[in-house]
Amino acid sequence: MKCILILSLSVAFAAGVLRLPTEKELGAFIRSIPRFPTRQIPLFPPSPLPSLHSEFNRTFRGVYRPYEACSINKTLGLWDFGTIQTPNYPEDYPSDTSCEWVLEGPPDSRIQLTVFDLETQAWFLGYYDYVAFSRDGNFEKVDQFAGDANAKTPFLVDSYENKIGIRFKSNGFINYRGLKLEYVVRPVNETAENKYKVSNDDGVCGRSFILDPMTEAPAVETTTGAAVEESTTAGEEATTQGQRIIGHTPALPHAYPWMVALLINGRSFCGGSVIDDQHIITAAHCTDGAETVTILLGTHNLKASSEEEPGRRVVNVTAENIHQHPKYNEDTVTHDISIIRLPEKLTFDEYIKPICLPNREFVNEFFEKQAVNVTGWGITGDRAGISPDLQVTNVEVMGNGQCRQVFRDVLTGNQICTKTTPTNSPCRGDSGGPLYLRQSGPNGDYLMQVGIVSFGTVTCERGYPVAFTRVTAFLDYINEITGRNL
Repeated sequence: MKCILILSLSVAFAAGVLRLPTEKELGAFIRSIPRFPTRQIPLFPPSPLPSLHSEFNRTFRGVYRPYEACSINKTLGLWDFGTIQTPNYPEDYPSDTSCEWVLEGPPDSRIQLTVFDLETQAWFLGYYDYVAFSRDGNFEKVDQFAGDANAKTPFLVDSYENKIGIRFKSNGFINYRGLKLEYVVRPVNETAENKYKVSNDDGVCGRSFILDPMTEAPAVETTTGAAVEESTTAGEEATTQGQRIIGHTPALPHAYPWMVALLINGRSFCGGSVIDDQHIITAAHCTDGAETVTILLGTHNLKASSEEEPGRRVVNVTAENIHQHPKYNEDTVTHDISIIRLPEKLTFDEYIKPICLPNREFVNEFFEKQAVNVTGWGITGDRAGISPDLQVTNVEVMGNGQCRQVFRDVLTGNQICTKTTPTNSPCRGDSGGPLYLRQSGPNGDYLMQVGIVSFGTVTCERGYPVAFTRVTAFLDYINEITGRNL
């Protein structure tokens, strides 16, 4: 009997085995402490931001000698995609550095740059440090920037034809983060024939019964969660439920089958989302320092029994399965993204499905003023605990210029912000969960994740904005870890 007990325990806590959760594990989720960035984001830092100085279609004067070590000339194909950033980014760039990048696409194409971060030494009666864009790639006329452009990021720079150039210069004085952008080679006239062939919608991801009133919801007991009225339809869902995560308004059970609950090192709580059959995406501040993570999939109510939620599964992973962005910085909360690789592939059903991710077609979409949703089991008030029921909230995307009035220089175009109200906001414990919106595609409507819950202020009940990691700013990283071609 003793040997049998030891064997059962070894199975229960073995890493990499997808199985039913134990009551002890479920209890640990409820008792866990919400994770959030260790840095407390100040509301109004006293130091002023570097001022932005910009001039457009400026005649370039002087001699420019770029260093080969940080310069690239690339001939690209249609829909080629990549990232350009200054040396050491996101740490301060080195002194006395000159870089030049020239990109050329095929005929009848244009190159579109999406600038996610641009900060150099401010303009002092001259361009000592600067970033310059040549829309024809010849550098006779340039758009030149110095200072902090992040009240305007992300922003687009389009080539005139099929060639574009970027220059960066620093001197030996004060150094800043520099530049990060993504480029995409797009056809001049997009048609069905030259459209990007890799769809972000495979007909499976992002599907939920709330999108189709004719689809029946998965069967669920309601003895441990809030009752759901049978008359609620998909069309009503956006207005009748999910007005806040602060508060007590649960989501419809199993309406968001990509949602996962994460128990980090047996004591800390975060959210995350399934993005394919072997990967979970979450925030880096959730996995920072993690030795083990227990992942709970296919659940709505954390207190429900296995009989009440038969589609629920759990898997334990260790540090070697966690791919936290190597440039995550807990002091600046930058690059707050982490991907967990599951040791065993998932089989999708009505309880466990992936959410869709944007591909390179969406890099130029910033979603300002659009209605978006957040889901999570985070606290329902500043003094509350983890919510047993999955909560959903409806918010609106806020421009970074407005959001920076609160978060100041912590915020760049690598993040996306939403408005909140005192009764309608994500909060601690929602970290790592998805920010998503509804899209229409050739296979019907689907939900697409555009952000990852990252940070807010010290309170969730005063209507301050919340910042999310912008998914389109990290497509290269997601491609690298998952092997996908977004």
